[in-house]
Amino acid sequence: MLRMRYMPCDFHPLLLVLGNASQLRHFSSVLEGFAATGEMADLGQNGVFSEDTKVILRELDAAGREREGLWFASGGAPPVLEWRLTRERAEAFAEDVMKTANGEVRAGSSTLECEVLNEIRVKVSFGEFEDRFLLGEAW
Repeated sequence: MLRMRYMPCDFHPLLLVLGNASQLRHFSSVLEGFAATGEMADLGQNGVFSEDTKVILRELDAAGREREGLWFASGGAPPVLEWRLTRERAEAFAEDVMKTANGEVRAGSSTLECEVLNEIRVKVSFGEFEDRFLLGEAW
């Protein structure tokens, strides 16, 4: 099961996305689909399971009034995160995720970031964590 969880931290908060190779290929295809159409997408409704995090993927405002990257949209329960990307950035992220799924990166993971101060980074991992990590059994 392709899973995600927001991991809060004072210094480097991140959204952790875990899955096997075929699941990460699916995640890559979600990003590719967004890159092709620019249509807003709820990751949870596109096969990325989470018990406590909601992520909305949407196209960055062309007027330049907002920052690119992953940000809090609301801090309720569950927290809602908004991932604002250009189509070009989404395509690049899709390629990074595909390389991770295909074992082309040594670390077994990719960090998806727009290099904007204080953005929440997205770490996509294959094989670095046990399956139960995001299910609350590893605590």
